[in-house]
Amino acid sequence: MENYYNITSFLTLQNLQLPVETAVATFLLATLSYLVILFCNLSLILTVVLNKTLHQPMYLLLINLPINDLLGSSAFYPQVIKELLLDTRRMNYAACIAQAFCVHTYAVGAVLILTVMAYDRYVAICCPLKYNSIMTHSHIMKLIVTIWVFNFMLVSVLFILLLRLPRCRSLITHSYCDNPTLLRLVCADKSVNNIYGLFTVAIVQVISHAVIVYTYLRILLACFRGNRADARSKAMQTCATHLAVFLVMECMGLFTITYLNLCIQANPQWRQSFDFNQFEDNQEPLQVNQRQLYTNVLDQGKGRLVFLVTLLPCWGVSVGELSAAPLQQYDKRKTIAEKLSLMKSHTSLREVGFLQIKTLNPEWNKVFTFPIKDIHDVVELTVLDENGDKSPNVLGKVAIPLLSVQNGQKICRLLKKESLGRAAKGSITLELEVIYNPVLAQNIYRVRKITTAVLYTLQYIKSCFQWESRQRSLIAFLCHGRGGGGGGGGHLGP
Repeated sequence: MENYYNITSFLTLQNLQLPVETAVATFLLATLSYLVILFCNLSLILTVVLNKTLHQPMYLLLINLPINDLLGSSAFYPQVIKELLLDTRRMNYAACIAQAFCVHTYAVGAVLILTVMAYDRYVAICCPLKYNSIMTHSHIMKLIVTIWVFNFMLVSVLFILLLRLPRCRSLITHSYCDNPTLLRLVCADKSVNNIYGLFTVAIVQVISHAVIVYTYLRILLACFRGNRADARSKAMQTCATHLAVFLVMECMGLFTITYLNLCIQANPQWRQSFDFNQFEDNQEPLQVNQRQLYTNVLDQGKGRLVFLVTLLPCWGVSVGELSAAPLQQYDKRKTIAEKLSLMKSHTSLREVGFLQIKTLNPEWNKVFTFPIKDIHDVVELTVLDENGDKSPNVLGKVAIPLLSVQNGQKICRLLKKESLGRAAKGSITLELEVIYNPVLAQNIYRVRKITTAVLYTLQYIKSCFQWESRQRSLIAFLCHGRGGGGGGGGHLGP
């Protein structure tokens, strides 16, 4: 397959998919929001700068929040407002990188600034007599320089790793640029980027949560030990405001991570994986390398099919004579049981069990064996009647839940139509045996239930951005715009 690297210096942005009447209202609302953000943040900065009585440690730290907020909102809002007004859906790649850099810088900076402010509150409440000697102007400047340098270093390395990779796509699957959407344009190994992204997320989150949990526990203890009710109330009010802002930032970060990684798909795409087993008695070799990519272009404008074929070794797939049933042989049965034992759970994560099916009536004298990936699956057997050179006729079908199998017991099932609805003519007698790892099997079932619940939640979140309800979508759009940058710290990586 041909690779097309760096196909254009311009990127195509995802359409906002807004009706005309809704786009105008959203444009006015987004513009008003941005103007309010600029006014409030600039007013706060000028108030602290011009009022010398506010040149104190707490306000010197506080002024970093509006500066950081201006950086994040100016990176996000102008681009979105321009798209709402002009609907160009085009953006220069360099401008996209700059926007993504500012968004991530804003995100990490917000978390780090709030963390340092928690430390300031801790010193002020728990060590009031030493506050002025600890939080000197030089110490405050060191803290501010440290968080900004640390912030720029983390984000800079993230984008240096991104820019080294070749780009072969140009569609941004989001309304603005950030690291996850830019990584989707890359057609190369992104393992290093993903690992570093997860590492930076872990570092920022562990540091911030550790500092805030420790300082707030100490503040709570100090407040409840104190005798002055007014001082306790003032301290709790100050800390509650700070904690509320931090929790809002974290919730927005979680929301953005969830939406970006699980709700947005490029182009759009339909992805499905299939397993095909090659039996040992098939002498025709597969014309496939160990890992090979195939692309089949459909009719003009209809898209394309991309297949990634991977050959993997597997065990337990066979069709043999009835007399050579593996579970009837002591040595083979012992080997299979040991492979699926609790002690060997770490070696058989792909397969949680082993299934053997013996056909007794009709007398085909065949035994089929398969590895089991989910013990809650249902085995479907289709009985075919060969018809010479023509396609075989389907005589019927049966479905047997694996959990209903009792080892060694003969079962007779009436054949049903292909839809498993109405009954067909005839029956089939089978003997099934199942060996499985109970720990792996149960955990897979639980993960699937949790995943289903999460996906239902994500479908609701996704509907907010598809304008199924205008009121809900407008609120979600503005909240995502205000908190989307805040979420950037959470999705530094994949």
